[in-house]
Amino acid sequence: MKSIKKLIAILMTAAITLTSPSLVTGTTAAAASTQTTVAAVTGLKATTSTSAVKLTWKKNAKAAGYYIKQYNTKFGEWQTIAKITKNATVTYTIKNLKAKTKYKFQVVAYKGSVKSKAASITAATKAKTTTIAAITGLKATASASAVKLTWKKNAKAAGYYIKQYNTKFGEWQTVGKLTKNTTVTYTVKNLKAKTKYKFQVVAYKGSAKSKAASVTVTTKAAAVKVGKVTNFTATNIKSSSATLKWDKDKTAKGYKVYQKSGSSWKLIKTISKNTTTTLAVSKLKAGTDYDFKIVSFNGSKTGGAVACCVKTAVDSKYIDVDCTYCENGVCSHCNGTGKGSGYYGCAYCDKNTLYDGDGKCFMCHGKGTQEKYVAGKAGSATVGNKYTAPSGNTGGSGGSGDTGLITPAKTRHTCTTCGGDGRVSYIDWSDNTTKYVKCQVCDGKGYYYS
Repeated sequence: MKSIKKLIAILMTAAITLTSPSLVTGTTAAAASTQTTVAAVTGLKATTSTSAVKLTWKKNAKAAGYYIKQYNTKFGEWQTIAKITKNATVTYTIKNLKAKTKYKFQVVAYKGSVKSKAASITAATKAKTTTIAAITGLKATASASAVKLTWKKNAKAAGYYIKQYNTKFGEWQTVGKLTKNTTVTYTVKNLKAKTKYKFQVVAYKGSAKSKAASVTVTTKAAAVKVGKVTNFTATNIKSSSATLKWDKDKTAKGYKVYQKSGSSWKLIKTISKNTTTTLAVSKLKAGTDYDFKIVSFNGSKTGGAVACCVKTAVDSKYIDVDCTYCENGVCSHCNGTGKGSGYYGCAYCDKNTLYDGDGKCFMCHGKGTQEKYVAGKAGSATVGNKYTAPSGNTGGSGGSGDTGLITPAKTRHTCTTCGGDGRVSYIDWSDNTTKYVKCQVCDGKGYYYS
């Protein structure tokens, strides 16, 4: 009986202990204290396109998941747009956004009813861009100093950029801009000959650009430009030869010299060095005009022709002059004045020295007139030793020795102009010597007939 009463007392004590308010309150508070906070997410980043924003962050191991919030500017509040129920999911993409617009987002970690502080970020979507296809059919045509680019029209483009690769700086540089898509050619000028170049054509519309179409081309070798010689003249002119000379033509490799024959030109010499600037011509006739021309050449290219006229000297012993009398008898040299003109062009020595030392006209000896026949001494055919009379003309009355040549009615007279010598003298003042020309009255024979 005592044992039963003791057991009942023990059980009542335990019940009182279990129902004590202080014990219950302490247990509940301890349990609640383990769920009061969740740490905020870290490493929040945003990646944008024209219509979406992708959010990424680091995993929060103490969270059960995450809330995604977006700020609504219309109502001025944060609105939850998504709930992620796994803490291992650390990315979320917000779609259907406007291009080129600024947005604000938050990520809030949670566990049960406990939420972390919000991690915030601001991101702007990108502007819409127009996609433009690259141009096609790009070709390059080169000269020595320029490259012409051509391509097919790009209907979706507003125009084209032309770019050239700068080897010095190692970059592509814009050298031209075309504002019409119908213009499908562009020429790059002032380039170096025989040089490799790289070009690009980029189509554009607004700020959108296509991929570049590229081409590489080498300019051609520079064309040979040949000039012409200067100071083409003749020197050392003699009765049968002369020397042609000219100044060096730096643009030439050599020269071609021609001589006129009738109405055509005949090549007489090809000179292969441009440093050779003289040419001796021979086998010419005395007292004759000759035309020469010279042409510079460099490979197959030739320069302009330059002409030169040469008149050879007359016989080295006698000087031939023009007409010595006129039909009206007036002296053609002094024009009837009887006085020397001072100078008269000598066809042989090329000096102006044809006049008498006494100032009288050389041709008419001061008379002012010239006659074809001059009264002389009949039968006299004295010939001086400075001029040989033609064979058979040995003198004598009636022209003996000229049988078959002279009729009996004609009488041979000694020429009084030359005194039978066949020539007349003059003083060459350039060297103070006496020189002679053929007598024009008797044609150098020393006599005449009447």
